[in-house]
Order: sequence, then structure tokens, then C-alpha cells
Amino acid sequence: MAALLPLWLPQLQIHTAAGGEGVDSALLLSRSPGRGVRLFRVFRDDAYMAAMLDIVRELQLGHVAARRPPGPDPWVGRPGYGAFLERTLQLAAEAGAVLESRVTPQLPGTDANPFWTMR
Repeated sequence: MAALLPLWLPQLQIHTAAGGEGVDSALLLSRSPGRGVRLFRVFRDDAYMAAMLDIVRELQLGHVAARRPPGPDPWVGRPGYGAFLERTLQLAAEAGAVLESRVTPQLPGTDANPFWTMR
């Protein structure tokens, strides 16, 4: 089974928050010519979301509101940031692929030729 890309995790966690208290998971459907169709389920993690929103709040207050651009990685050395990144990777690895299929039939009226050729 394929793993969920960690970059999708924060968005999926916020989707669970937007759904309210009764929402305990989010689904992501990924379809690509090379990997086929994959449906992932990510479970809600309130502690993860709290840490994520603290980071966003710091960005808003320290840089956006202050009109001061952040450096290349403003979180280096921030207490808890390394643990947040590790938790992101862990949650992405734990996300279960509910469905995975390499079969991607060509739809009527579509062109099977590649958009570009890698040489």
C-alpha cells in the first residue's frame, strides 16, 4: 500500500476541524496516471491541530501583521517544531489506504498521448 504524502496532512486535519466535533476522520482521493487511484483515510488529531494552529498564529502575528517577511525557515530552533514535523510524518505514515487500484481506464474523448515527453 502507498503512503500518504505528508504535505497533505495539515489540510486534511483542518478539514476534520471544519466538520465539527462529530467528525473523526477525513478522506483524500488521489488519482494519477502513474500511481492509479488511491483513497486515504486520516484520523483527527486535536493535539496536532493545536500545535499547527500555534505555528500559524506565530506566523500571522510575527510576520503578516508586523509586515515583516520571515526568513527561509523561521521555525528553526522553535521549541516543539521538530516534534511537530515528526508527528506530521507519523500521521501520514499511519493514514490508511482504504482503496488502491492501478487500473485507470481511458475515458471516452480523452487523449492517451503524454502532455510532454521526458527525454
